[in-house]
Amino acid sequence: MLQLRILLPELLDAIPAIRIIIDGLDECDERLQREIMQELLFLCKSSDGHCKILFSSREGIEISRALRKKQYISLKDEKNDVDIDVQLFTHQSLIPLREKFSSKEMDDIEKKIVTKANGMFLWVRLVVNSLEDCYSIRELQKAANDLPSGLNEAYGRILSRILNEHSPSIRDKAIRILEWMACSFRPLKVWEIQDGIVFQAGVNTILDELTKLPETVLELCKPMIEKGPGHTVDFVHFSAKEYMLHPDSGPFLHETQAHYNVCFSCVTYLSTTYRLIDPSFPEYQSRLRIVKGYHGLHLYANEFWTAHLLEYIKSQGGLDIAVPAPLLGPLRSLGVFRKDSQSTEFQEELRAMDPSRSIDSHVAILNTLPDARGLVQAILTYRQVLAQEKHITKSPEDFQIYEVENDPTYFSEVLRHYQSTVESLLSHSTSETLEAIDQEDLNYFRKTYGDSSYVCRYRQCPRASNGFRSQKDREAHEVLHVKRFKCADTSCEFYTVGFASKNALKTHDQKYHTKQKDKDIPKFRQKASKTLPETRREDLTSWPWDQQSLSANPRLQTDIEVLASKLLDGVFANLSLLMLTRDEMGVIAKT
Repeated sequence: MLQLRILLPELLDAIPAIRIIIDGLDECDERLQREIMQELLFLCKSSDGHCKILFSSREGIEISRALRKKQYISLKDEKNDVDIDVQLFTHQSLIPLREKFSSKEMDDIEKKIVTKANGMFLWVRLVVNSLEDCYSIRELQKAANDLPSGLNEAYGRILSRILNEHSPSIRDKAIRILEWMACSFRPLKVWEIQDGIVFQAGVNTILDELTKLPETVLELCKPMIEKGPGHTVDFVHFSAKEYMLHPDSGPFLHETQAHYNVCFSCVTYLSTTYRLIDPSFPEYQSRLRIVKGYHGLHLYANEFWTAHLLEYIKSQGGLDIAVPAPLLGPLRSLGVFRKDSQSTEFQEELRAMDPSRSIDSHVAILNTLPDARGLVQAILTYRQVLAQEKHITKSPEDFQIYEVENDPTYFSEVLRHYQSTVESLLSHSTSETLEAIDQEDLNYFRKTYGDSSYVCRYRQCPRASNGFRSQKDREAHEVLHVKRFKCADTSCEFYTVGFASKNALKTHDQKYHTKQKDKDIPKFRQKASKTLPETRREDLTSWPWDQQSLSANPRLQTDIEVLASKLLDGVFANLSLLMLTRDEMGVIAKT
């Protein structure tokens, strides 16, 4: 929320009129719903009408309470118009089936669907999808006469089909796909799910050419899931996830078991990655395994295995639970990542930290796993150190060097080696030959992983495990991490740390440097970057905003794009907190 508090007022200062649309607010937990609405409504009120906000959402207690005095449009009051739109949508959706069956039959089917839809476009979509499995008029008539009542029944039938129409091994794959999607801490890539479900306690602990699954495995869960932008996979609607975790479905998925299975996959995978920095393991073999996609799970597993472990233990009651034997082995094998000693600089940072920010209470539930507790505590404490202001204001190169040298584990070194290999493969000239690597494999690797492989080098950033298409895009993003407004007093900590906005610098200056109160605050900026707009923010209100002027001024367009990118990065960074658990990020909540 802090980033939004800074970025949105800056945007309001730059653009005369702002319109913000917030969709799917009901998909956040109630606490976050409250915070988001309070911040945005305050912004709207303080802007003197320059900012207007549209919330699009299902009804909810917090949402209704916060917006009860605001203007609203309820689709319940627009039933006739909604029914017309549903009919048009249904007719369009049935066009493929009209090519298989007579117009008379399809007209009857269309009427039945529209009548029973009750204004739900998603329900129509799910029903039409189920009708595509009909190959005769009799099958079609039977399906049309037995349409589900409401979304939950539609979901229930799809899940029932998954359970009853497949062999046990196929059914298990489908369930594990849905488990990964239901309990992941960020949107998953196609290959992360493909590779994640390969690992199965008591069945398989190896990912290679004999066990790797094709992308088509995800079709087992259609239409409950669908592909999204950037090779991501998501539920067809948030309500599908809600239903599968709700007692009304059984529940179909158990969160405890889901976190256990995902944790097992992540830990088992990571236990095989030490070879990436093992001098006895040939470099070309590491490169070959990466090209063949055997390490596609690395970014997610490295970032979130601790969160899944803590969630699993917590959901079991914590403290005295007995961890299943299949998970104990991989957990113990991670001991090889623990360094024999900590750097002097890291020890000094630990001594200087505020005792109230200790994460001891968050890892106490791992008391029955002393080795795992020590490793998890070291990792989470180190992430806490990295999140300090003095580190996140370093250049990305300096930040990465500090991270590898002072990490009490080898995970940072392995990650850096993995990432440098990936980037080398993506940038390698196609005219050159790499040892033991087939050009066809290299082309497939680039096509599959190239869209998001250049990850942000600041580990606390959400884009550190979900990157960019190119190095240039990453650098444009990383510039936004650096605070460019510096205090004029060279003895002040904020001479180095700086502030994200000129107003924040001015407030600091007036509060702590009163002798300079009446002086003009000098503009301390970093060296000009090609990715940063040269126009000062205070000049933006004087820009010509008509389309003709924008087209004639490429630099102006670039300035606008960068400002918008900065806003969006702040929004996504804020939304990414939804995907982190209290146990792993409790320290952030305190600060």
